[in-house]
Formats: sequence, structure tokens, C-alpha cells
Amino acid sequence: MRITNCLIIAVATVTGYVVSCSGDVFSYQLLYLLASVFLISAAGNIINDYYDYGIDLINKPYRPLPSGEISLRTARIVAVVFFMLRVLASMFTYNIYCILTSILASVPLYLYA
Repeated sequence: MRITNCLIIAVATVTGYVVSCSGDVFSYQLLYLLASVFLISAAGNIINDYYDYGIDLINKPYRPLPSGEISLRTARIVAVVFFMLRVLASMFTYNIYCILTSILASVPLYLYA
């Protein structure tokens, strides 16, 4: 997972939330939303690295998977767990659009990898 990417997405989410929020800016809903976007970013990075393993063996052997620091099996399990946790976190926003987006965006992100 690329922490910098996850944090940038989290900042963009907070910005969008604050701009669109008509109520309390700091809420549990925002925390669950942040968890959701952080997890989907991390899951997307992990699954992308999983499928780019062969390319990274040549071009980026220092990354965790090609270097053997993390096994392919572990990476795939962590990615799936993050995808599931992301959907769970979105459910606590109690916003049907957030929940549907969470579910529907996970599929193409996985397929893109």
C-alpha cells in the first residue's frame, strides 16, 4: 500500500465532505468515510501490486512483493480483507449512496488490477 496516496485521498475526502456538509463537520460519519476511502486506496494498491508481480520482479525488485518481504498469498488476503472492511466502514455512514458506491467501485478497481 502506498501511504502517501491513501493520505492524499483522505484529504480530498475531507475537503469534499466539508464543502458539501451542512451540519456538523466533525462527525463519526466522516471518520467512517475516511476509513472507507483509505481502505479502498490501500486495497487497490495491494491488488495492483499483486497482479504486477512479474513486471515488478524486473522493474522494481525492491518492492515488498518481489523482494519476498510479503508473500503473494498474504498480499491477496490483505487486499480482500481491506475490500470487505471498506464496505463495512461505508455501512456505518448510513448513507445509501456511500454504501452503493463502496460496493460498486470495488468491483472495477479489482478488475482493473
